[in-house]
Amino acid sequence: MPRRSGGNKSKQTNGDGKSCGIMVLGFLFPLVGLILYFAWKNSYPLKARSAGIGAVAGFIIHSLVFYALLLLSI
Repeated sequence: MPRRSGGNKSKQTNGDGKSCGIMVLGFLFPLVGLILYFAWKNSYPLKARSAGIGAVAGFIIHSLVFYALLLLSI
C-alpha cells in the first residue's frame, strides 16, 4: 500500500525557518541577535524569532554570571 505524504506544513519555500546557529550567535553576542531580530522580523519571522530568543537568553545568562562574579569578588 503506497504511503500518502499528508502535506508537510513545516516546509518553508522562502528560505525562512528556525535556526539553531542564529540562536547560538544571538546567545553569544546578544547585541548581534537583537540587530538581526529587528532586521529580519518582517522578511524572515522564524529566523528573527530564533535570533531574538538567543539574544534575550544570552542577555539574561550573561547578566546573571556577571552579578554572580561581582558578588564573589566582594
